[in-house]
Parts: sequence; structure tokens; C-alpha cells
Amino acid sequence: MPSDQPPLRFRRSQRLVHALEFEAVFAQRCSVQRGPLRIHARLAFAPGVTRLGLSIGKRVGIATTRTALKRRLREAFRLEQHALPDGMDLVISAHAHEPRTLPTYRDALRSAAAELHARLTRRPSGPTP
Repeated sequence: MPSDQPPLRFRRSQRLVHALEFEAVFAQRCSVQRGPLRIHARLAFAPGVTRLGLSIGKRVGIATTRTALKRRLREAFRLEQHALPDGMDLVISAHAHEPRTLPTYRDALRSAAAELHARLTRRPSGPTP
């Protein structure tokens, strides 16, 4: 049963894992707020690959709450990855909130990524002096 859709996987190459990668995204100082989520972004050096990093602090709740939120956010990214602009590094941080549904997180991610991509391509890349 072949399908025209590409596979929906979340590979290691799509993850931000090193502290320097997170610092580079935060240094770009380009972010938007979507409810309890703040999405930070920068244009990536590897075009064609959008990568995700999660920064969920202890203020969000106990470990099981944070883990459940991270799973939902990763799943939202996995399902929306082909609808997101290519060549971006995204870091999502969150404030404490009542858990929301997966479609809510998907919508927030999709709209935030589109807005951030428009902002980043409109201005010159790199940190401002």
C-alpha cells in the first residue's frame, strides 16, 4: 500500500542536542509566544532540515508532567514536520499550564514556525551588534 506522503519520523538529525546549538538559537533573539509556549528560532546552516529542541524547566511541573508535555511536543513536531518551513532550528520552552490537546500544540507550532520564518528571512541573519 504505497503512499505519496513522506514518512513521519523524528530522527536524531532533526534534534538539537548540544548546548551550543541551543545557545545559538537563543542568541538569535527571535521568538513568539503561543499560549503557554514560547518558540525560539534561527535559520539553520543545514538547508532542508528543520530541527527541534525542547527546554522544559522544573517550573512546568513534576517529572511526569514535563515528560508528558515533551512527548506531546515531539509528536506535534513529527506530525507537522513537512508543513513547517525548511532550514530552521526551533527551541520550545513552556510555562506551567494545564495539558492541552495534541491538535492545539500542532496548530501553535505550525503558526509560530511560519511567523518566525517570515521574520528571519525578512532581516539579515546573525546576531545584531
